[in-house]
Amino acid sequence: MPKRTARVPDDLVVRVVDELFRTQLHPEGREWRYSEVAAAVNSRYLHLLDGNPLHPTHVSKLRLGDIREPGRRTLLALCAFFQVPITRFFPELDALNEPGITPAAQLHHALQRAGLSPAMVNHLQRLIREIQLLQDGIPMDPLGGPLDAPR
Repeated sequence: MPKRTARVPDDLVVRVVDELFRTQLHPEGREWRYSEVAAAVNSRYLHLLDGNPLHPTHVSKLRLGDIREPGRRTLLALCAFFQVPITRFFPELDALNEPGITPAAQLHHALQRAGLSPAMVNHLQRLIREIQLLQDGIPMDPLGGPLDAPR
C-alpha cells in the first residue's frame, strides 16, 4: 500500500473536523477514534443521517479532505456528536443574526428547542424577566410584576 501523506487543512470543513478531533477529546483525554465517532453517531444520531450509517472511513476522509463537499446531514451528525453548533461549519450563519431578532425571541426559541412544554417556556421567561427587573433595581410585587406596573 502506498504511503499516504496528510493533506494541509486548506478548506473550512477539513480545518473544523480536524479541530474537533484535536479539541473535543475522548473522556480518557485522547482523540476519538474514527470507529468510536461512527459508532456513537450511528447509535445516537442515525436519525440525522436518514438511517444511513456513518462509516469510520468516511469520517477519516472528511478529516483528510478526501471528501470535498460533505452532506449537510453528515455535518449535523458530527456537530451533534461533538456538541458544537452547526455554525462551526457555516460561520456565515452567525452573520444572519438580524438586529430585529430580540434577545427575548432568541430565548423563547432556545427554550422551545430544549423540548420544554409551552407552559414551562412561558414560566421560565417570566422568571427570567423578573430576575432582570430585580437586577435593574425595579422593586417587584410579591404576586409578580413590577410595583409600578398597571394592574
